[in-house]
Amino acid sequence: MKWCIYILTVYMFLTNVNVYAAAKTGTTFSQVQCEYFGMDWKEAYKKTLEMDFDVVRLGAYWNRIEREESKYDFSELDWQLKELQGKKTKVLLVVGMKAPRWPEYFIPDWLMRTVKSRHSVNIAANQAIRKHTLTFIEAVVTRYKDNENIVAWQVENEPLNRSGPRNWWISADYLKEEIALVKRLDDTRRPIVVNVLSLPNTFLRFFSRLQYKKNPIYETIDIAQIPAINVYARIGHQFWS
Repeated sequence: MKWCIYILTVYMFLTNVNVYAAAKTGTTFSQVQCEYFGMDWKEAYKKTLEMDFDVVRLGAYWNRIEREESKYDFSELDWQLKELQGKKTKVLLVVGMKAPRWPEYFIPDWLMRTVKSRHSVNIAANQAIRKHTLTFIEAVVTRYKDNENIVAWQVENEPLNRSGPRNWWISADYLKEEIALVKRLDDTRRPIVVNVLSLPNTFLRFFSRLQYKKNPIYETIDIAQIPAINVYARIGHQFWS
């Protein structure tokens, strides 16, 4: 018995060594966040790339790319991808109406002016949002699907979680429609990442469960090729002003 335990222990140790050896590090870069802090985002991006991460997550920010309907300006994202040429760092590109950083949803003003959706609703139930988001995703994926630096697509950012100033979320059925579109457009078979919010804090986790019929983590695992868990140890809330 002692010999069996010893062998098992050694096997577990060697397995962990292999896992750590294969581990890769990455980061998220957001020009939106840089501007919020009053930084030169291009200089910040160059310094980020100097750190030689294996992967950098970039967002295709809809309200910056399509400021006018059907008129696309990909200059920011083009520049970010061009800076990666000759470097080992690969890209996870986020597409959709949601992207990293506040205010979560980056729907262009020209479309938002027509949206009258209430607080705490499935924003994907709005037909105009559904239609234009798919059109935008198609434009992004079509433009960048041949870029060899991109190793995976992330469809939306924490789509199943309620977030943003209006506490909106994106329904699972629409998320599946978006994923199907990306797969249809990109024949390189890049994996699809979907991320989800996780709350280790017992108090926050209890109240979070009251908002959902099904745990978003389980739904994400069911839908995504690569489920990604975002761990929020603490989240600030405002009550009574």
